[in-house]
Amino acid sequence: MSKVVLPGEIDATEFIHCVMQAAFLFKGSVTSWIRTELHNLAVHGPRKSKHLQGLAADLVWDVVPELTRLEAFCKDYGCRVRREYEHEPWVGPKPSRVFSYDHFSHDHIEKA
Repeated sequence: MSKVVLPGEIDATEFIHCVMQAAFLFKGSVTSWIRTELHNLAVHGPRKSKHLQGLAADLVWDVVPELTRLEAFCKDYGCRVRREYEHEPWVGPKPSRVFSYDHFSHDHIEKA
């Protein structure tokens, strides 16, 4: 397997494999990955977000996986998971994938 080296000599190979394998295994879709500084500002991302380095991704699921199972899977790739919930009451129609979890938004996976 060849390495994927990002600016700053960061090897992103394990992270890329983690996100792709998690998406296929747990039936997920990536909604955010690499961000520009302008886009990160627009979505109120942290100033030092790992999205800016391409080392963070946000995923939504057809069926939201058990968090402990997803965390264990990602840990094997040197990644961690943060489950995000909507901070404001949902406005408008809810996508069907969030009906089973109250205000679930997405899972944030990043290189540890």
